[in-house]
Amino acid sequence: MLRRVGLGSSVIVCLAVFAACSSASTDADKTPSDGGGPDGGDPGIDGGPNPDDGGDPVPDGGTGKPITSCTVATLWAGNPTYDAPDPSTRPADGTGILEDPPFQWGNLTFVGDMLYTRDTGEIWSVDTSVASPVERRLIGMNGGNEVTIKFGKCSEARLGAIQGIADLPDGSLVAADAFANSIVHIANPTDAATCTVESWAGTNADTTFSGTSYPNLGDVDGPIGTSRIGYPTAITTDGAGIVFFYDGQARKFKKIANDANHTVSTIGAMPDGLDISYGMVHIGSTVYALGYGGSTTNIYKIEGTAITKVAGGDPSAWEGLETTPQLGGIATDGTNLIVAGQGFVWLVSTTGTIKHIAGSGERIDVVKPGYDPKAPHPALEVTLKPRAGASSAAVGSPDYLGFKDGAIYYRGHGVSTASYVEKISCN
Repeated sequence: MLRRVGLGSSVIVCLAVFAACSSASTDADKTPSDGGGPDGGDPGIDGGPNPDDGGDPVPDGGTGKPITSCTVATLWAGNPTYDAPDPSTRPADGTGILEDPPFQWGNLTFVGDMLYTRDTGEIWSVDTSVASPVERRLIGMNGGNEVTIKFGKCSEARLGAIQGIADLPDGSLVAADAFANSIVHIANPTDAATCTVESWAGTNADTTFSGTSYPNLGDVDGPIGTSRIGYPTAITTDGAGIVFFYDGQARKFKKIANDANHTVSTIGAMPDGLDISYGMVHIGSTVYALGYGGSTTNIYKIEGTAITKVAGGDPSAWEGLETTPQLGGIATDGTNLIVAGQGFVWLVSTTGTIKHIAGSGERIDVVKPGYDPKAPHPALEVTLKPRAGASSAAVGSPDYLGFKDGAIYYRGHGVSTASYVEKISCN
């Protein structure tokens, strides 16, 4: 179960199942953990209600033909060696994707040529079709020791701690807000004049809170205005417009119907006593969820109310891995699943075959002599997520993944706020 203590300049987020705690920043303290909390600018919750490296990283539906292997990794955004004197320094609206200070890239969700990402309670977009892409703020404004939740026009809306972003068939977005205990819907995200934010589950009224007084925490199914959820940590959709998410407090997979009331219902509990889901994706009408706890990481298939294991297990199930599989990044090429963690990327078939396709598996504290993190590297030799400090081997380290046009986008993190994205080309 997730336990949070405090909400000021820092938030301590603990996962009892891992017997580990990490200090993560809030809006006012954008410093560094490993992708989650600080670095990614998430107040201690990045792809799940756990600090370290963030992620819920959940791009939906791949495009193009399925991949079989990967060739080369190149730096696409950010700066893996950035080390700001002031760790609260953040990019301004309009900053180029390779300019300093680097953005924190808290999700990598592609919708056509638009990439949606986030930093704590902010959602940003990048138009990848232009020659020199820049980062644009879409929703929210981090800052202060209190958290304000405000719905309405995107330019005025405020969010708490986004844990995942997914797209709907009509081009709108949904996002899981773990601090607000809400699933929010974002209409017309590409049109600033008509872009709006509303709640589809959980908290559905403007509110400001601090301390541990997270609003409307609960486990109640039903329509808008009556449903209550707790710490949603992963989200996806299907082709029918149904929203699926993981309720981190109740440890349940839930869905929001594509009806006028956006009715919430429970699919079932996390199987096998595992505790956390850091990511969900869909292939057609089938949803796949990544879950882990203890010494295993599994991939589950959700069809109706049936939740069945597809792949995974202890380290022996994950090619090349020798330690507890604390994996937290999941994407899809539209046919297969792509999973990342601990310096590796794997291709996972929907029948359960696991193949190592990128990443050396070397998680280093500092860039080793002779290794240039800004240079291209063979996919199997690239160092993914160099990380400062002994906590690089700590538990609870989800990773962010995106997929577009035959390439995997992997968000890593280095010293201080040195966030970056590797583009791993595949065929």
